[in-house]
Amino acid sequence: ATSQACVCCMDDFDATSNVAVLPCGHVFHEHCMVQWSQQQQQEEQEQEQEQEQEQEQEQEQEQEQEQEQEQEQEQEQEQEQEQEQEQEQEQEQEQEQEQEQEQEQEQEQEQEQEQEQEQEQEQEQEQEQEQEQEQEQEQEQEQEQEQEQEQEQEQEQEQEQEQEQEQEQEQEQEQEQEQEQEQEQEQEQEQEQEQEQEQEQEQEQEQEQEQEQEQEQEQEQEQEQEQEQEQEQEQEQEQEQEQEQEQEQEQEQEQEQEQEQEQEQEQEQEQEQEQEQEQEQEQEQEQEQEQEQEQEQEQEQEQEQEQEQEQEQEQEQEQEQEQEQEQEQEQEQEQEQEQEQEQEQEQEQEQEQEQEQEQEQEQEQEQEQEQEQEQEQEQEQEQEQEQEQEQEQEQEQEQEQEQEQEQEQEQEQEQEQEQEQEQEQEQEQEQEQEQEQEQEQEQEQEQEQEQEQEQEQEQEQEQEQEQEQEQEQEQEQEQEQEQEQEQEQEQEQEQEQEQEQEQEQEQEQEQEQEQEQEQEQEQEQEQEQEQEQEQEQEQEQEQEQEQEQEQEQEQEQEQEQEQEQEQEQEQEQEQEQEQALSERLDECMPGLPCEL
Repeated sequence: ATSQACVCCMDDFDATSNVAVLPCGHVFHEHCMVQWSQQQQQEEQEQEQEQEQEQEQEQEQEQEQEQEQEQEQEQEQEQEQEQEQEQEQEQEQEQEQEQEQEQEQEQEQEQEQEQEQEQEQEQEQEQEQEQEQEQEQEQEQEQEQEQEQEQEQEQEQEQEQEQEQEQEQEQEQEQEQEQEQEQEQEQEQEQEQEQEQEQEQEQEQEQEQEQEQEQEQEQEQEQEQEQEQEQEQEQEQEQEQEQEQEQEQEQEQEQEQEQEQEQEQEQEQEQEQEQEQEQEQEQEQEQEQEQEQEQEQEQEQEQEQEQEQEQEQEQEQEQEQEQEQEQEQEQEQEQEQEQEQEQEQEQEQEQEQEQEQEQEQEQEQEQEQEQEQEQEQEQEQEQEQEQEQEQEQEQEQEQEQEQEQEQEQEQEQEQEQEQEQEQEQEQEQEQEQEQEQEQEQEQEQEQEQEQEQEQEQEQEQEQEQEQEQEQEQEQEQEQEQEQEQEQEQEQEQEQEQEQEQEQEQEQEQEQEQEQEQEQEQEQEQEQEQEQEQEQEQEQEQEQEQEQEQEQEQEQEQEQEQEQEQEQEQEQEQEQEQEQALSERLDECMPGLPCEL
């Protein structure tokens, strides 16, 4: 080993060190030479790797740019598709609105038809009720006539029975008189001797009987006076009752007239209310139509604004894009023009439909007015018929009363004739029985008077009963009329309630439709807002990605710069080492190149 130092490590050679001698004569450590050669190879490899990395980075940047362009194109296509979908949705909504309008019109027509059918049914029911009432009245009249006939028959039977009883009584009295005469004759023959005593006793008895008869006559007179007073009182009471009944009838008639007037007023008010309601409905329909038109105009304006915004965006994108997209823009403009034309046609169709609806509504109003006029005429005719029926009933009742009075007069005449016949028969009897007959006649007269009084009382009672029956009939008729009026009022109220319910249902349906429309609009707005939010989020994400990419690029650039700085430092160190080596080699062997 030499004592020379190694140029690389600047260490002296030892006896044990492996030495490499170059052809130029320079001596180095073998491991220093190996390290130096490896370092050079590593440097070359690192340079090659750096070049490859730079190329890869350039390729990655190009790929990223291409991907960004593709993403932008995809976003543009998605936006165009979304726009087309929105337009389709709008068209579908318009079609749905038109269908809903048509359905509403059909429902209104069906409701009108149902109302007309209900009115016809009500009219038929009223006619049936009137016919039933007429039949009932006829039946009642027939029943009354039958009752009167039965009463007359009963009265005749009673009179015949009374006559028979009277005849039987007369026969019994005659028989008794004959028996008494026979007994008297026998007693006279047997008791001629005792006549004096008996005469005295008889005189006393006669006096007592006379006194008793006088007392009885006085009592009878008193009773007759009391009966007369009672009859007078009863007559006065009857007169008072009749007056009260007449007053009540007058009051009831006045009340009925007032009720009829009130009903007429109520009907007029109801008609006015119905007219007002119809006018309000028409106004509401007009307002709804105006609102729909305004909404359509607003939607069209929004669509136009959106289209303008889209056109601006497309123009900006078209300026950035290539010339190939110009043809596509022209096609889109043509499609937009076609859509505008279609929208104009749809608007014209809607206007025509609205005009037709207004014409139909006017026709319906005219029909309703005609129906109301017909109903009023029918009501007037019904009232006239009822008045005629009442007049006929009153005339029939008066005729019946006259017939009854005539029958009663005939019965009285018959009774008088019978009484005359009886008197003639009594005068034809023997003169011996005159005294007894006189007494009997007095008794009979008294009985006749009593019978006459009873007959009079019965007649009065019958008259009272007839009056009461008439009053009851009148009251029943009045009650029936009141019930009919109440039924009519209830029917009218029910009709009003049904109409109100139908109106409320229609209003509720309209409100529901409005709410549904509002909900749909809100949903659309929410969808639009969500779409905008998604777009904003996507933009934000893209911006964040770009920022991240920029940050990554900056970091990579910083790393590259640091690596470059490190490489520069290493190169500087290597250059310094090479310079030191070259200086030493120059010192060892000046002017000779050193190549390993």
